Formats: sequence, structure tokens, C-alpha cells
Amino acid sequence: MQPDTTSKLGCGKCGYAVQGISQLRCPECGADLTEVGIVPRGKMRVIVAGILVIAGFSVAVLACALIALRLIQPMLPIHEDRYYSIQIEPLSGEYDEIGIHIDANLVQPASPSPNTNVTVSPSSGPMTTVTMCDPGTKVDVYDIDLFLKFNAFNDQLGSTEVAMSIDPETRQLTWYETPTISHTTKGVFTDVDLLTAFAAYGFETALADVQLEAQQLFTFLIDFMDARHQLTLSAFTSRSYGGGGNTTAGPPWFRPTYIAGWVVLWLIGVAWLLRRSLKRP
Repeated sequence: MQPDTTSKLGCGKCGYAVQGISQLRCPECGADLTEVGIVPRGKMRVIVAGILVIAGFSVAVLACALIALRLIQPMLPIHEDRYYSIQIEPLSGEYDEIGIHIDANLVQPASPSPNTNVTVSPSSGPMTTVTMCDPGTKVDVYDIDLFLKFNAFNDQLGSTEVAMSIDPETRQLTWYETPTISHTTKGVFTDVDLLTAFAAYGFETALADVQLEAQQLFTFLIDFMDARHQLTLSAFTSRSYGGGGNTTAGPPWFRPTYIAGWVVLWLIGVAWLLRRSLKRP
């Protein structure tokens, strides 16, 4: 017996008319009708049409979101979560090296690359000026660490590293006499506080070069927290500079908010399309 093509009953998988067939398997797709069911063909058409409409609407929403993002991004400020790592060696020879590690947030740097806006002059010999970031860049420093390296400490041979840290908010200096003993300044640190830490590490702080190094370190650290961006050190020799960061267009909340907005718009659109489809006869 041939199926009644005017039947309102169809295969639950493909919608093929199955009224009047003598077997429980769809002649069109081969599906077991006891598993996929038999549904009104009108309902099946609504379901298939609804799926296609929602799929098309989803593609359109995604395309609009990507196009809008490309148009909006050039107008957004550029944010960078950046770190600076500087290694310099002193002319005084009292210690081998000092490392400065700075973590900062930057807004609207002139170059998207963390390293292209760094200039060191001269490239060898005494370091005179390092431009850490371009003028006009808003810098929010949130962490500064200093690491002193030397080969002898308290008459003990071997490479040793001690750490000092600065809280950019309070501008207090914390230095560590031992891993378990630390000292924190009561207020904003000065070059005298740096010399006090140097003396605790066994450095000869009466030397003019050591005093100059402490003054220049203090000036640079304060200037950077005041967003003057430059390092001027003539009491040190240049060693190395490293830096990097993650660049994003817009503030940190922009992308999650942008994505959430389009998801809400998509959900509203899907709900409206489903409601409109269900109202059809």
C-alpha cells in the first residue's frame, strides 16, 4: 500500500508521510518509527522551519557582533597589563647586580607592542636614559620589587639574592634582613632607607658611588610611580631590559559586557521567533 501523501502524520525524524504504510520503518529515511515516533506533519514543518530560522538568525547576530566590534575597537582606549624587568650593575662594585621588576597597568600606549617604545641610550657603557613608555601614557603601578645579587654576604661565599619591595600606594619600602625577618618604613621611603638596607647587607654605604646609586634608584622609582616614565642612572652600567604585557582594547570589563549584551539580544530574538512560529496554524 502506498502512503497517503495528504496524510497529516509523518516520520518523527524526517517528516515523511507514513499513514497507511504496513511497516514500522520510515520508507524515506529508514528510521524506526517506534523510536523516533509519528508526529503531525504540520508540527514537523514548524520544528524544521524554526530550527532553520534560529540558525540563520544566530549567524546574522554573530556577523553583526563581529562587524560592530571591528568598528568600535579603533575608538576604544588601549589597555596593557605590562611588566618591566631591568637588570643593572653598579659602578661601585659593592654588589653584582640589582634587578627591578615593575608591574603596571597602562592606558592608551602609543604603540601596541610592549617593546617598541623602549629606547636605551647609549647601548653600552653608563646608562643615561631609558624611556619606559611614551609620554602621555597613563601608568598605574601596582607592584615594585628590587632584587640585589652579590657573591658574598656576611663573609659567606656563594651567589646570594635578597629582595626589597615597594607598595606603590603607600610608597613604603620593605626589606628583608633574613627570609623571616623584614623591616618596613613607617612612611614614604627615601634614599636613606635604601642605604640602611644596603648597610644591613654589608655594603660600604660611606662610598660616594653607593650613595649616588641609592639616590638614583630612589629618584627613578618615585618618578615612575609619578608616571614620568624614565630611568636616568649614571652610577650604573647598562645590563639588560625586558618587558612584555597583554594588550586589550577597552577597559577589562568591555569584552565580557559586549559578549553578554549580544547573548541577551540573541536570546530575546530566539524567544520572539519561537513565539511567532508557535502562533502559526
